[in-house]
Amino acid sequence: MNKAKHFLIALILIVALLGSGALVATQVYMSTDSQGQTTYSDQRSPSAEPVQVNTAPIGNSQAVQQNQQLQKQQKIDAEQTQKAKQQNQQAEKQQNEQERLKKLCDNSRSNLALLQEKGRRVYVVKPDGEYHYFSEEERQQEVERLNTQIKQYCQ
Repeated sequence: MNKAKHFLIALILIVALLGSGALVATQVYMSTDSQGQTTYSDQRSPSAEPVQVNTAPIGNSQAVQQNQQLQKQQKIDAEQTQKAKQQNQQAEKQQNEQERLKKLCDNSRSNLALLQEKGRRVYVVKPDGEYHYFSEEERQQEVERLNTQIKQYCQ
């Protein structure tokens, strides 16, 4: 009966230590003496054998899983936020490009209308401030250029 009592105490001690997580960095050894009594210790004796001990905290696996799920969700949220930000930037670029094309289209149409007015002399102001009046040939070249721009910008 004494042997069973010692074994039970040793077993209770191991379970208590495993539950508290106290054996995280400790090696446990088991030895049996000449009377057949089994003892557990953290110190190695000549007849002791190392025992594999599961050091995972009991009852905390649910908390660990919740933490892992939370980290996964945070990663997913961060990726979605980044994706939404990129989509917003892309949409803004497209809108800016559409506005730029609309301005080019409007300017080209306005300039073409000026060139096509009958009886109007068309000119440009040079960088030195002088006026250059278009000849009929230059006017036609400018009309062709503006028609090409209208096809390009006004879709």
